Amino acid sequence: MSQEKLQIIKRYIIYIIGTVMLTFFAYCVLLVPQMQIRIIYALGQKTETEEYLRIDTQGIPNSENTEANSSGNTITVIGRINLDDTASRRMFDAFFTIPTKSRVTRMEFQLQPRTTDKDSRIQIRTIEILNNHLSQKKYTPREIEKIFSCEQVSDLTVEDDRLCITTKDGNNAVLIANEKFLSDYNDSLQPAASLLPNLLLMALLMMTLAILLDYYITVGKWKTRVAFGGEKDTFQLLMAILMIAAAGCVILMALCSRHYAHPDEDATRAAIDYYMAHWLPPSSDSASLLGTYSNYGVTRLTEYTLYYLVAGKIGWIFAAVFHISKYYRILNVLLFMIMVSLLLRHRRNNLWMIIALGITPQLWYLFSYATSDAWDFFWSFVVVYELLEENSIFQKYLRKQARYPILSVLGIAFSLSMLFRAKPNYYLILLFTFLILVIRWFRTKDNKAALLSRYIIVALCSMLLLFPRIELEKYINKSNKNVQTEEYKATATTVVTTRKARGYSLLDVVIKDGKDIVSNLTNSGVGSYGWLEYHNSYWYGFGITGLYGIVVLFILFYMIRNRHLAGAIDACVLTGMSLLGFLMVVYTCWSSDFQAQGRYVLLLTLVIGFFSMQEKEIYKDKKMQILLILLIVISLISYVGKGLVNLI
Repeated sequence: MSQEKLQIIKRYIIYIIGTVMLTFFAYCVLLVPQMQIRIIYALGQKTETEEYLRIDTQGIPNSENTEANSSGNTITVIGRINLDDTASRRMFDAFFTIPTKSRVTRMEFQLQPRTTDKDSRIQIRTIEILNNHLSQKKYTPREIEKIFSCEQVSDLTVEDDRLCITTKDGNNAVLIANEKFLSDYNDSLQPAASLLPNLLLMALLMMTLAILLDYYITVGKWKTRVAFGGEKDTFQLLMAILMIAAAGCVILMALCSRHYAHPDEDATRAAIDYYMAHWLPPSSDSASLLGTYSNYGVTRLTEYTLYYLVAGKIGWIFAAVFHISKYYRILNVLLFMIMVSLLLRHRRNNLWMIIALGITPQLWYLFSYATSDAWDFFWSFVVVYELLEENSIFQKYLRKQARYPILSVLGIAFSLSMLFRAKPNYYLILLFTFLILVIRWFRTKDNKAALLSRYIIVALCSMLLLFPRIELEKYINKSNKNVQTEEYKATATTVVTTRKARGYSLLDVVIKDGKDIVSNLTNSGVGSYGWLEYHNSYWYGFGITGLYGIVVLFILFYMIRNRHLAGAIDACVLTGMSLLGFLMVVYTCWSSDFQAQGRYVLLLTLVIGFFSMQEKEIYKDKKMQILLILLIVISLISYVGKGLVNLI
């Protein structure tokens, strides 16, 4: 064995030993219970007039807005109003750190309504016990009614998904825990069952990161200097600086914007919180479903995507270890950093990433908060990268150059399976991938039978990776088929009747609502923030959409001029994909009545970027360079001026 390899092995052994020691230390620290009580409050649709408790301290000890006093084995939790760090239309939550690690014999909650009017109401959706940010027990409104006695309350009723408390003369409502709650709380002082598996996952991630950084710094040292040093191309230098600025804005939005200030983040966060403490999906009668339902009566925890599981585990690391209150957004930030790193690392040979990541601030915004759309886009990006990059694991496998063919197949199959689990609009990338592979198969001069067999192997492996999650859910719920889960539809406050159910035909929607759909797609696809209430002017949307059109026309012109028939075929595929993406949004508006949001068509930037690489010389055109830099600058102005300013 060479001396160089021996040194590498020694370093890796040091990394492994160091990781084990750090993990053991973290386990010893987290064995000490760090107890939290979390109360989620509900709102009605008339939030401007309804009385409610509005507090959100997110586990900040000794906050001036909350108190959790300890006297012997007695805990008194006092909630006060905080209007600074939360923005939601359906729910707010208070997060109390309990300053005791011993068994409790009495616990009471003093809950303050927003006003001191005679008929002030407090509406509680759920109470949850946590240990080291891991959920131990979650209570439904009916369970809360049974396990607490109330003082200074004139009326107490359960209405659908909430416990409604009417206080006397605007005084604080006092909830006193009975033996059942105290028993559950004291049992939760023991280490959570998922603590050790979570720490082992953290150790694995730390060790992998250390080894990858070591490899990148040592083996890839020369390539790093070439990629980031001595840049003489002004266009690429400006593009790199602007994209680094965009990444900084994404981090700032994720860490500093208010809780629940973004679309559907309340339900998404509830699902992520569930997977912080669990590895398997819940049964249909689980109280964990509370808070995970959208306005359309669909729970996030029944979706086949792995986003919530991964976001939960990554989120727990940043919540428990680094004490970051916006932990539930961290995964999307990391995914965006990976894509920007690839752009910077491969910008000379993969300039399509500029179009895919840089021309619309709506994409940056998507990765600034908790949403599974960012996860779906990331894996779409990976699939397109595998199709374009000559040295990708997929391309090497197709050329029979893969060092480890089985791992290569599993890698690309996993990426494709993530799209099979994605939202229906991302099936467009699957269709696009199929068309590209078919076109390449027809154009290849090699052994077509062998190439087709490799296509089939990848496709079969992708489908096989779907079955474990589907079968697992069937197994979990096989004994709960008749369970009524209406009580757990905690945020399903709107009854939605689709246009299809109201008797509209698809053609009616195109004719009557087509203009509105186009307008909504434009406004929310080029820079709309918050719950779509912060957006740019009509002229901004019109102007930047026109610039997008010019970019596409540039690409179509180069394709047809340089490759004639082949270019014309590619131009037709690009045009057809764009039209199909719009029609899929129209169909969704008709069948599901979801809003026509720009995030549903953001994946078209990947398709446009792919075809731009068929004519790489287009990126040497000064007009194209100026146009792309202009789009990134305008996007930054929109993101900062309309997004960050209003949401931080």
